[in-house]
Formats: sequence, C-alpha cells, structure tokens
Amino acid sequence: MFVRNILNGNLNQLINATNTKLYDFEEEVVQSALVNPDVIGIIGYAYYKQNKREVRAISIDGIAPSQTKSYPFISPMFIYTDTKLIRKRPEIQGFINFYLKNVDEENSNANSLPAEEAALNTSKLKLLKVLGRAK
Repeated sequence: MFVRNILNGNLNQLINATNTKLYDFEEEVVQSALVNPDVIGIIGYAYYKQNKREVRAISIDGIAPSQTKSYPFISPMFIYTDTKLIRKRPEIQGFINFYLKNVDEENSNANSLPAEEAALNTSKLKLLKVLGRAK
C-alpha cells in the first residue's frame, strides 16, 4: 500500500532508498521509532491504538487514520484455503464457517473495520457451494 499510495507504484524508489529497513513485526517498527524520532513506519491501526503514546499517526490528504474506509492505507483481511481441504477436513470447514459468522465481532474487538457486506456474503455463498449446499 505504501508503494502504491505514496510512491505511485515505484517499488524501486523504496528498494533503492538509503536507510530503508523492512521489519517482520509491527513491534519492531515501534521500537525503531522510539530510538530514532525520524523513523517513518506503517503499522496496523489496532497496533497504533495500543501504542499511541509512543508513536504519532500521520494524516494523508487531510484524512487522519481511524476506523474509516476513507484512509488510503486501509486494506481488507483475507484468509485462503484450498477447496479440496475444505471438503476433506471438517476442522477447516468449521473454522471458515466460524470466521464468516463472527468476523465483524472479532474485527470490532481487534479495533479493525467490519468486513464489506458484499464480500462477506460472496464468501458465505462460495463456502456453501464448495460444501455442495448451494448452486
């Protein structure tokens, strides 16, 4: 998202930038920012809320980060599996079913945005089709 929204899709600009560090975990970004106040990093909104005393959020085009879909760095959450596994393993069926039924409640608990209703309904229908319960 950073490359697309800030660097206009130019990945080389990020790769060739001096002093660029890539981290695997959000806590590493926060720890780096505590040591160096010039650090600019991207962390999830929920993690920001947990650490807002240590880091500062940046508005983009006048839009402050929050639980709103208008902020340029909002991204959907995905889970992936294979249709053969869904049919073969009941625990995967159960997990996906649980996920689709409870995603909005869990997203709310995690300070994340609710799922797009259309995408959620499409996913539920796809699961029913994979299980042979819908056409």
